[in-house]
Amino acid sequence: SKSIFLNLGDEKLISEAYNEIGIAYLLLGDYKTASIAFQSALKHGRNSTIIGMSYMAEINLAKSQLKAGEIISAQMYAEHYIRQALEDEKYESVANAYSFLGQIALDKNQEKRARYCFKKQFNYAKICDAPFTATRAINNEAILAFMSSNYDESLVLFQKVLNQRKSQGFHFYTCEAYMNIANYHLQTGDSIKGSLYIDSCINIEKKHNL
Repeated sequence: SKSIFLNLGDEKLISEAYNEIGIAYLLLGDYKTASIAFQSALKHGRNSTIIGMSYMAEINLAKSQLKAGEIISAQMYAEHYIRQALEDEKYESVANAYSFLGQIALDKNQEKRARYCFKKQFNYAKICDAPFTATRAINNEAILAFMSSNYDESLVLFQKVLNQRKSQGFHFYTCEAYMNIANYHLQTGDSIKGSLYIDSCINIEKKHNL
């Protein structure tokens, strides 16, 4: 596809092709080649007439940098991506980028920073009416509450996520929600309840051939 689009000279399609190639290398664990592909996607995206193409691959470049251990670089790319997406009024993209930054903060045990990012994620998800992204933000809040030993708050949030996942109909993520609550109970010493939620997860997996 990349070769065809290069011959056509369509900068938008070339950028998209490089971005997909980068994602493939990212999934394969070749972060150096992935970063090169994402850089090419950005270069061609800036030559297109569509504003979004000039920064679309930047969040993937941030993910690649993070996987390669370049945390500061990953944060810089993600923050620049947010600024660009805000100017372009792409609020769901902004929400997802804040989720990415929040996860980095969690890994660095920066609780205040993580809470800020997840709150931003939730707020921007509401603006663009992206319920799936908003639920992910609540799930992040639940994890953060658990890590902060706010167990009652954590359980309430995990239950809220489960109820929303059920109504959204994405069975894989419903299973994930069941497993989060199962892990909650197992970690807090209630193996009976933990087992019940694991069983619910397994039932969905079997029913939908996951």
